Amino acid sequence: MHKSYAAALSVTLLSTSCSFVPQLEPVSAQVSGKFPGKTGGEVSADIAWQKFFTDPRLRKLVETSLANNRDLRIAALNVEQSRAQYGISRSELFPTLNLSASGERSRTLGSGASGGGASESSRYDVKVDLVSYELDLFGRVRSLNSSALESYFASDAARVGAQISLVAEVANQYLAERALQEQLALSQQTYDGMNTAYDIMKQRFDSGTVSELDLSSMEVQRQTAKADLAAFRQRIQEIN
Repeated sequence: MHKSYAAALSVTLLSTSCSFVPQLEPVSAQVSGKFPGKTGGEVSADIAWQKFFTDPRLRKLVETSLANNRDLRIAALNVEQSRAQYGISRSELFPTLNLSASGERSRTLGSGASGGGASESSRYDVKVDLVSYELDLFGRVRSLNSSALESYFASDAARVGAQISLVAEVANQYLAERALQEQLALSQQTYDGMNTAYDIMKQRFDSGTVSELDLSSMEVQRQTAKADLAAFRQRIQEIN
């Protein structure tokens, strides 16, 4: 009798652990135990972009871009939708309970003939009802949960990817503009220096201390500096 009952219980437990989700065969791969590079670093996707950039103007540009970029809004919306789906699926894993409580307090007066005094009594009832709970015999709920969880992670990865791409693009454009501004300032200084050097050379040529070839060589350098200055100004206008 006990053996047949144990066998029946074993079959029942086995049937409840079954799932229609296909089980993938594990793939064995040789993985090296050592990897080159530094250890203990943080992953870029897990670090707030504010830690990378300290320039107040750049931070403001990134914040504005993140707030106004439509693609990033769509990615964030997809994450919220997937998160809601995941929450609904997860709730199905648990039963629904109803809790009710009641209390009653009474006072009974004693009989004068018996000389008894008044007495008090209290009674409390607490009731928990299992309203609805679908047994997970074949892993239907858990399978749905896995699907929703995969969808959530996929959406979250898309959002993080879109955010990183946008921050990187804004930072690259900003740093490129700053570099051009520095080059423009240096080019302006070079051109101003060439003008001063040419004026000195012209005075020496007029006094007969230098040849016309020397003056012509200085003029070529001055015109080259002028062309470089115009090129940097044009590039800045193009990116603005």
